[in-house]
This record gives sequence, structure tokens and C-alpha cells, in this order.
Amino acid sequence: MDKFVAGIAVVIGVLGLVFGLALLFAFPTMWAVNYLFSASFLVFVFGVAKINFWRALVLNFIVGYLVGSREGRASKCSIHD
Repeated sequence: MDKFVAGIAVVIGVLGLVFGLALLFAFPTMWAVNYLFSASFLVFVFGVAKINFWRALVLNFIVGYLVGSREGRASKCSIHD
């Protein structure tokens, strides 16, 4: 029973760490979009609105997925075979 409780504690700790890092990275993204880009020409031309914390968090996940490393993944392209 002690191993089970320790395992649950580890899982909760890892989930807390992941959530904490997501919080840590979402606030600078929100700040950058809202305050660095708000005075730019693009705001006036395209009407870019301020984003909230949750949109910044989703933006971090999307950019991380699109720009993330593909190293170690099997390529399905047969051009270089």
C-alpha cells in the first residue's frame, strides 16, 4: 500500500510540475502578445485583440508542437532511401 501511495504522489508531483511550467511560460507569451505587439501596425490593420491567459497557454502548446524537434522519430518519406 505504501508503494501505491508513493506512486500516486509521484504522479501528482509530475502533473503539478508540468502545470507549473505551463503557467510559467504562458504569462510571458500573454505579455508579449498584449504589450509588445499591441502598438504595432498589425494591430491597426488587422485588428488583433488582446489575448487572455488560456489563449496564451494554447498558443504555447501549438507553437511547441509545430516547432518542436522531430529528432528520433521515424520518417515515412522514402525520398532519401
